[in-house]
Amino acid sequence: MPTLTYDRIRIHGGFGLAILRDFELHVRPNNHAEVEFNGIVDEDTGFTEIEKKITGHEVSIDVLEDTGQTSSLFRGLARQVLVNREGEIYYIKGRISSGTYLLDMEKKSRSFQDISMTYKDVVNKVLEDTPHAAAIFTVGKDVKIGKPLIQYLETDWEFIKRLASHFGSYVIPEVTDSKPRFWFGMRNGSGQAVFSETDYDSVTSDAYYTLGGAEAGLKRMNYFYYVVRDGQNHVVGDKTTFKQKNLVICEKHACTEQGHLVFSYYVGRDTIAGTKKAYNEKITGMSLLGTVLETQGQTLKIHLDIDKQQSKGTAYPYLWAPATGNLMYCMPQVGTRVSLYFGSHDEHSAKAVNCIRTNGSASSLMADPNKRYFATEHGKQLQLLPDSLGLSGGGSEQAPLQMSLSDKLEVLFQSHKSFLIHAREQIAFESEKLIRVSAPLQVTFAQAGGGQAALNMNNQYDIIGVATNLSGSVHTGYPNYDDEPIIEVVEEAAEEKKFSWGKLIGNVLGGLAMVAVVAGAIALTVGTGGLAGVAIIGAIAVGSSMVIGQAVSDVISGEVSDTSEYLFKGFVGAVAGATSAVTSAVLVPELIAGSAMLGAGVAGAVETIVENAVFGQDTTAGELLLNFGIAAVSFGVLDNVVRGVKKLFGKGAKEAAEAAAKQADNVLEAGAKQADEVVEAAGKQADNIVDDVADSARRGSDSAIDTARSAQKDIIKAIENGDIELVTTKQKGNYGEMKMDDFFESQGYQRISSDRVIDLNTPTHQGIDGVYYNPNGHPPYVIGEAKYGTSKLSILSDGTPQMSDDWITGGNKVSRLEQSVGIDLADDILLEGYEKILTKIDTNGNIITYAIDASGNIIK
Repeated sequence: MPTLTYDRIRIHGGFGLAILRDFELHVRPNNHAEVEFNGIVDEDTGFTEIEKKITGHEVSIDVLEDTGQTSSLFRGLARQVLVNREGEIYYIKGRISSGTYLLDMEKKSRSFQDISMTYKDVVNKVLEDTPHAAAIFTVGKDVKIGKPLIQYLETDWEFIKRLASHFGSYVIPEVTDSKPRFWFGMRNGSGQAVFSETDYDSVTSDAYYTLGGAEAGLKRMNYFYYVVRDGQNHVVGDKTTFKQKNLVICEKHACTEQGHLVFSYYVGRDTIAGTKKAYNEKITGMSLLGTVLETQGQTLKIHLDIDKQQSKGTAYPYLWAPATGNLMYCMPQVGTRVSLYFGSHDEHSAKAVNCIRTNGSASSLMADPNKRYFATEHGKQLQLLPDSLGLSGGGSEQAPLQMSLSDKLEVLFQSHKSFLIHAREQIAFESEKLIRVSAPLQVTFAQAGGGQAALNMNNQYDIIGVATNLSGSVHTGYPNYDDEPIIEVVEEAAEEKKFSWGKLIGNVLGGLAMVAVVAGAIALTVGTGGLAGVAIIGAIAVGSSMVIGQAVSDVISGEVSDTSEYLFKGFVGAVAGATSAVTSAVLVPELIAGSAMLGAGVAGAVETIVENAVFGQDTTAGELLLNFGIAAVSFGVLDNVVRGVKKLFGKGAKEAAEAAAKQADNVLEAGAKQADEVVEAAGKQADNIVDDVADSARRGSDSAIDTARSAQKDIIKAIENGDIELVTTKQKGNYGEMKMDDFFESQGYQRISSDRVIDLNTPTHQGIDGVYYNPNGHPPYVIGEAKYGTSKLSILSDGTPQMSDDWITGGNKVSRLEQSVGIDLADDILLEGYEKILTKIDTNGNIITYAIDASGNIIK
């Protein structure tokens, strides 16, 4: 890796630098580019220049090429310079930033309400405040903002970065010019960098997890990048082809190491620095004041105080939504002051919520804060006073039109004109004391429509009607009394269910009898020596322990199980015990050696471990000791029963065994349903184990792989000897995949993908034909595609070329690589690198391979 020595670095800017000791360069998205250095100052000329306070001056850093020409490495402005004197030597330490830091010096507040503006228009408007500032747009150039944007207590740099985040993007500082210039989005560089593929690291960007990862539908491969070390100077945004992928330099760092300038480049897709949409958290719950320019419908246009100017034509119509809702709904008038409220960190949540009174000191109605008025421009009022509540509709002081509820006057309805009470049905006036109706001249109550009923008071009292009734009544009141019915609750003592010890003992004896029948059948048909003796011990130990265990369970639960349950447990336990005892005889030689009760206890303990393993349960030391003891004691008791059975039957052993078997059949039939339930439960518990085993089997043991390879070789040999003729397209394709497997495995690669073809008539599948691994390979992984005869790589209906990177990783769809090898292994392959190979098999079985590039094209 050719590198630049530090003595070729030239720093110009008035430092008087004589010797450069250390140098670091950092260019990162959404950050100002920076250079930090330290060295020794030329005493004669440098220190004098530094005293001139060069902070903020332009600085250029160049590299001297072999040709004698210089190339630009960095242009910026001096941010910080420190000089220390030690004896007669002056040491300097400096920090230089890109010109973009000029955009990051002052907090500003303003709004952009013209929603016809594009993001480019807004950014350029912001840059007008800074001389020589400029931006080049690769995202959002022609996209309209759609909603008002608010810059509030943010620097221009912070605000512009936030705008870039609306596209999931960022800004890249320009480092070849000291002016405040940048790229809005990834720089579209024209350079083409070439890197060695031997010195690099593979990394997954933090952005993958920040943006939500797989749960957000992101593809991990879009956030892989490589950290490549190199000795040549390239610029962020330059293109490169690395690991057969078209990538871009997204980040750049450099430092001196042992006198050499070494660059580190972050090479990946431009998504590795992707950002979430950023918000200005300072505006949450905040209100900005402004003046109403115009009202229309339920909206109003505002000139905010943070803006120097705001035309009515470009102002945004904000929704008027006062806190009182419709209760006291009045649109503010033009020229009045309002508050623009932000309910969240999103400036799009803004709405006008209240109209601010500014004439309080000049208004007689508003002078006293204890007297509250809601008045309109038309003379209507709502009064909320300490001693009354009223509505006023105009009129005059001498002849008002009003309604009021007063502590003194009670309820008042007053009108200087007519007073009309109208209802479609009845109007009722009720009073516990008196209803008084008075008028200067006449009071008349008449039926509407000219009816025959009327009451008139005019110097006399006239009543007219078809019938006239006068009635009266006397009302007597009584105090309230509690007449709620009382419900007497009688609790009946629950009848305690008694435990049947007699039934329990009978069930235990029945279960042990079944154990004895099975053990006796073994003794009569097989004998008692050797493994037969072991089987008898196991049958008695486990069968009796299961019967006793069922009894213990019933005592704890307080309810005795059915007799068939005990018979079933005795039979199944005896058979299982006989089988497990024989199986474990090699591991537990005591079963044969002669210590029968000890052996029975061990058999019971072994059966406990096996049973718990099947049902996914933990085995405790106490449980082992308990089942050991039950099995041993049970064997001691029942051993004599078995010997008696043998003597009793004598020479008719075989017939007796058959009779016992028939009796067992009845028990099995009765317990079949329970057995099915046990098996089903055990099966569910074993599913995880089966899945793990299946997963391991999928990877293939050595013997399984050898068998599959042998089958493939036999088929290949038969075809090439002419014993098998390839007739169908399916057979030709499967033959091609077998030849490809054989080709790569003969070179030390191992097939790690699923769906190995070992039958010519296997149905064809969509996806990757084969993925292979060789730890010593370069690269270690190969993704292969087999094509027989004249078959060619295809192009999908959506335009994706077969064997392109997007075809393999799925782009935004399902990853074919993950389908072939699983998610974890797919991640390893993408990180460690892979090669894509097209394997062409002609009709004679000859193989030609071609490398495939990132776009799915054959590399010639």
